[in-house]
Amino acid sequence: QYFFHETKIITFLKGQEKPFRVVSLDKRILPPNTLSFYGIESIEGYDPIISSRYEELMAAIARGKPDIAPPFGFNRIITLETISAKLEPILNARYVLSLSALSEPYLRHVFDEGETKVYEDTRALPRVYLVERLVPATGKEEAIVKLYGLSDFRLEAVVEGKPEVISIPLQSNESVVMSRYEPSIIEMNVRVDVPRVLVISIAFNRGWRARVDGRETPIYRTNYAFQGVVVPTGTHSVVFSYSL
Repeated sequence: QYFFHETKIITFLKGQEKPFRVVSLDKRILPPNTLSFYGIESIEGYDPIISSRYEELMAAIARGKPDIAPPFGFNRIITLETISAKLEPILNARYVLSLSALSEPYLRHVFDEGETKVYEDTRALPRVYLVERLVPATGKEEAIVKLYGLSDFRLEAVVEGKPEVISIPLQSNESVVMSRYEPSIIEMNVRVDVPRVLVISIAFNRGWRARVDGRETPIYRTNYAFQGVVVPTGTHSVVFSYSL
């Protein structure tokens, strides 16, 4: 009760529809990894339990350019101190916690608790979404450069590999509906008019498996640190599951 007490902000975040992540712009607001106690996901964490690709991506975001060269300067706690970086929407960070007032036009002020201010970032992409254009990359150096070169993260994704998809505009009847979300399993119903890449902004890890209508399908490194699969034409059940 002393360390994990429930504040107004914690109660608010617990009550929002999942999945989403939180970004804290000041290390004094929340100790790293403590939000997991409440079932709230954040972009921060200790580097020993974060993939190297994610740390590199966060370094590039913090630097504001496609620079993934070490040292990264996080001092063991990976976090961001800015909200204006170009790549931040791909992190699915819907809520921002700050000790100072923020005036960016894409932020909606929700409420204050003491000195801490809560904002909603309207740029944040969903945890899962379809894209209409695939940008291929052959390795991480090319991937980070091309990721910075994208003009619309909602419609484009950088994929390492050569999935067979068709690049035509998304139609209003194409959709992704998440029916189950748990730490080790995600279930979705997907409808597409042509083969599409479905982006899942969860860190790429070989423990994840993807199945379309029960049949295993390849997972591609997408947007440098995340995952993507190809969904064929029609309506399908897509399941992501994780096991060691």
